[in-house]
Amino acid sequence: MGSTEPTPVTWRGLTAAEPEVMAAASTEVEMYVRALAAYGVIVDRDAVPSELEDRQTTIRTKLWPGEPLDGYGLHSSLGAYLVTKVAVDLVPTGHIGLRPEHLDAEGLKRTLVEHGLSEPAARALAGDWPGEPEGFRGDAVGLSLSVLSGLAARTLTRDERDVALAQVAASPRDLARLAAAASLLEVVRAVLPLLPIPSLGPRYDLAVVGLTVGRGDRVASLLRDPADVLQAALQELGAAMSTLAGGDPYGHELDLQVTFPATFATDLWNDDTDNNAILDIVEEAGPMVSACRWRHDSVDVPDLEAWQAQMRRWRAIDGTMGLRLPTAARTVLGAPIPPDAGLVAQSLGLGTADL
Repeated sequence: MGSTEPTPVTWRGLTAAEPEVMAAASTEVEMYVRALAAYGVIVDRDAVPSELEDRQTTIRTKLWPGEPLDGYGLHSSLGAYLVTKVAVDLVPTGHIGLRPEHLDAEGLKRTLVEHGLSEPAARALAGDWPGEPEGFRGDAVGLSLSVLSGLAARTLTRDERDVALAQVAASPRDLARLAAAASLLEVVRAVLPLLPIPSLGPRYDLAVVGLTVGRGDRVASLLRDPADVLQAALQELGAAMSTLAGGDPYGHELDLQVTFPATFATDLWNDDTDNNAILDIVEEAGPMVSACRWRHDSVDVPDLEAWQAQMRRWRAIDGTMGLRLPTAARTVLGAPIPPDAGLVAQSLGLGTADL
């Protein structure tokens, strides 16, 4: 089997439109498309999973047209620029004009928060901005997308930042666009490293994105009819997140009969019993534990290996399309600690000798 290591996306290759580099860039852009489309469905309370394909088509056309670098002025990473292109479309055009009185530093931070940006992000954007430079004259046309992406990603020089923030403080339209771009960048940075393998299907994108941004209520609603046991687990997790966030206790009656996703193909137990890929758990006098079963011969190994290679490369360079991604937290101990037999027996209502 040949190497599954992805072709690096380089600036030289992009500007020269080298076919292999452009194809690799298109593959990375597809990750942005999946993340942004799923997030759009999650935050739009009237959206449904069937809209994902149309949303992906629209976003794909926006992010990667015939001339994908058109308008890109190197003020930010290409990834941040692409996200900004989508973010500005989420903001109503509004009146193109300047405020009679421009905002000062504190007013700028406060107004960014009012537009939905988190307080830490608003403080980071404003930084130690001293206020409007002497002699500054605002531009009614506003900031270019390239400068706006650099401001949202905090990659401008100090002088560039000071002038750009003065424009934002003077222009309600630029302020709304900056808040949208910075907010969406926060989401994309958090979501990209967690997206599941594409073969699992779009409903998994919705579940992972929804849980990552704290919208368990939408996950519980959109996955109300789970197609397999992993979707059922994610749906239940979303319901628990939503209920606990509201300060209420969470309870769930265990009564599932669902299949396992066909993407993963291994018989974990390798016995001679009938493998019908159905998990049936019921609650009677006491809890019943059933061994999990997986379907045979259904995994696309090259797809899985290519996905793993892509993730390894992203971790190695800390980002994609130049957009820096947060370091993944270590969530599993190197040496797992076995469960305490007494606590397990107590939770199951059994005696230690029954385990």
